[in-house]
Amino acid sequence: MPNTSEDSASKRLIVELIYTSQPRVSQFLMASAAACIGFLFTQTVGVEAEWNLLWVLAAALFWGGSFFCGMRYMDSLNTSLHAQADILDLPRGAGRRAAGKDFEEAASLRLNRFAKWQRSLLLIGGGTFLCWRISEILLMAVPK
Repeated sequence: MPNTSEDSASKRLIVELIYTSQPRVSQFLMASAAACIGFLFTQTVGVEAEWNLLWVLAAALFWGGSFFCGMRYMDSLNTSLHAQADILDLPRGAGRRAAGKDFEEAASLRLNRFAKWQRSLLLIGGGTFLCWRISEILLMAVPK
């Protein structure tokens, strides 16, 4: 017969590792998005206003959206941890287990959604930045 207390301790350790490592990843992605926006502005100083600057605007919006999703992720994580601490204050029993499980599932879905959008928007912003650079090269190659 499997040892359920050992399994439970292992699962708790894995969840704890996820909750401690994911915020670092989110913070790194937020710093990357902010750095990308800063780099974008340094690259566009003195550039003439043309249609291809729409790529720049799109990249800035995607990177800003990535930063926003990172902020929402951190806020949701903080709220989740506080709520889980409140659930631990409930008396032991089936009600506490049910409340904890339901809350954990809902919080996990919300956190995963923000983390996924944060990564996706950062990558899409990078793609639109590359489109802008390619359009700059093509515009320089075409004689006016």
